[in-house]
This record gives sequence, C-alpha cells and structure tokens, in this order.
Amino acid sequence: MLLIVSLTSTQVGLLAENLVTNALLIAFDGRLAPFRPVADDYGIDLLVYDKATGRSLPLQVKARTKTLKKSGGWIEAIWSISRCVRLPFVKKV
Repeated sequence: MLLIVSLTSTQVGLLAENLVTNALLIAFDGRLAPFRPVADDYGIDLLVYDKATGRSLPLQVKARTKTLKKSGGWIEAIWSISRCVRLPFVKKV
C-alpha cells in the first residue's frame, strides 16, 4: 500500500524560514545573525541582528508550494518571500 503524504502549511513555512536564514548567512558572510523568536505574537518569524551596526530587523516569511513537472515525475517546490514587519518599538533601519 502506497501512502502519499503532503507537507503541511506549517512545515512549508518552517522550511522557507530555514531557506531565508541560510541565504542571509551566506549572502552577508556571517555579518547578519538570524534568530527565531520563542513566541510569534507579532508575526515575526526571524529577528536579524547586524553585528556591524548593532541594529536589528524583524522579518516575516511567507511561503507556498507549487507542483512542477520534471522529467521522471512531479516535484513540490517551495517558494518564499520575506518582508519587514514594522512595529512601533523597533527602530527603522
């Protein structure tokens, strides 16, 4: 019996957050330090700290999957975007 299981939206979101984290670390050669909040009360998925300036930037990651046809079968691809979350207690960067 073959059981086909799809990723949940929570799993897709977590994968996308990890992809964004990895991209930030690589693109800025470790200058940016991404942190994941314990509680997501304000829609902040990642808090990115700039080691050079001491400033931080809250990010919200949005993701979805899209089924793509590739030779030999179908695959699920994860697409993600990030955006700044503006909160009154966070300094504008």
